[in-house]
Amino acid sequence: MRGVLIGLALLAAQDTTPAQPNELSKLTGQLVITGESMTDPAPDQKSDRVGLFWDGESAKRVYDAMQAKAVDSPCEEGMRQKSAGGLECFSHSDGTYACSAGIMLATGKTRSVSAC
Repeated sequence: MRGVLIGLALLAAQDTTPAQPNELSKLTGQLVITGESMTDPAPDQKSDRVGLFWDGESAKRVYDAMQAKAVDSPCEEGMRQKSAGGLECFSHSDGTYACSAGIMLATGKTRSVSAC
C-alpha cells in the first residue's frame, strides 16, 4: 500500500498537463505586507496592503486569460505587460511569465505593487 501511495505521489508531481478553465492548479509565490512604497518606505509608512507575486505556468494562465491588451513594458526590453486594476502580468522575452497583485487590507480593492 505504501508503494502505491508513493507511486501516485510521484505521478501527481510529474503531471505537466495544462490546467483547463475552472480547474484548480498549484500556485506558488511570495507575499509581502507593505505600504504604498515597497522599495523606499518612509519610516512612518502604514502597512495597508498585501502584495502577491507568482510566476511560471500559473502566471502564464492568468496572462493568457486577461482581456487587457498586451503592451511593451518600460521595465525590460522585449517584455510585454497586461494590466487590469492592481493585477499585472508580464511575458518576458525568454518565454517566462510573472504576475503581481496588490490588495488593500481594509477594502479588498486592488492596487499595483509592481516596480521595475
